[in-house]
Amino acid sequence: MKKIHNYLMAIGLLLATACEKRELPENPTIVSPINALVLNVNGIDYTATPFLKDGALADTLKLNVQRPSATAVVKRISLTNNSKADIESGASILFTNNVAAINITNAQGAVKKHFLKMIFTPPPMMYVPLSNESYTVRPATTQTIASGNYDTKFEGYIEFKASWAGFYLVTNATPAVRYGVNAGFDSGTTHTLQVTTSAAPWGDWGTNGYWKFNYNADTRELTLLKTDWALSGSATGNEVKNMTYVPATKTWSLTATLTAGTFKFNSLNTPAIVYGDTVSGTNSGTLTSGGNSITIASSGSYTITLSLSKPPYYAYTIVKQ
Repeated sequence: MKKIHNYLMAIGLLLATACEKRELPENPTIVSPINALVLNVNGIDYTATPFLKDGALADTLKLNVQRPSATAVVKRISLTNNSKADIESGASILFTNNVAAINITNAQGAVKKHFLKMIFTPPPMMYVPLSNESYTVRPATTQTIASGNYDTKFEGYIEFKASWAGFYLVTNATPAVRYGVNAGFDSGTTHTLQVTTSAAPWGDWGTNGYWKFNYNADTRELTLLKTDWALSGSATGNEVKNMTYVPATKTWSLTATLTAGTFKFNSLNTPAIVYGDTVSGTNSGTLTSGGNSITIASSGSYTITLSLSKPPYYAYTIVKQ
């Protein structure tokens, strides 16, 4: 009887232990050092949420926004375990390639970098297939115009590599709709396009060049402007420094001696187009119409590049030689 009693006791202990194990939480709570983070982007408040990686919290938070921006303003930040951040409520955060960094210092003094990734739906766009491309849309290579405000106003820069070129505007939809007009085009002209399968706008011997497209999808009016680019300002001695287009990189480039001061990018046509930095007081590398002056901190030789090939996100780089 004693052996049977001991045997039953052993089974009881095993069952009790198994029950205790099953009562343990299967997914223990994972605590992020950033308890809450609310940011304002383009006048709208958004809450950042953590990414999960292999079942654990990643060091990156995602910020889903309607429309991207180079900056965001911190409306609220809350940290756990007596951690401290290098930003606080009211601070402005700069995003580079839609990513911003936050340094978090824990209670023991260790610093770890965390990231914010801005996620958004790409803006509406239209393809611009050219006559030398057989008017065929190839999504990976066909040039585009886009609506930066997510409305019916599209713009972009189209490179024509040949004279006597033609083009269509084609929607990014299924089925696609093709717009054109049976008319020639020149710099400064405006045409009202129509749904068509055969009437493509065409240019003369001077078509080859870099053209600004402005298209209103409500009125179907398309305005074309042939452009060349330069930079000017106190950093250039208030002289106009012409830039050269580099087809291999689809950028405009200039290497020149500049002085401490500021500059903006200017088109060499009428009416002139001016681009400056999207952020005041810092060289963010992103551009907007008008914009803020771009700073050259010290005199020297610099290579400046201007990229207009990915509308509506225009950008620039500054490299000191």
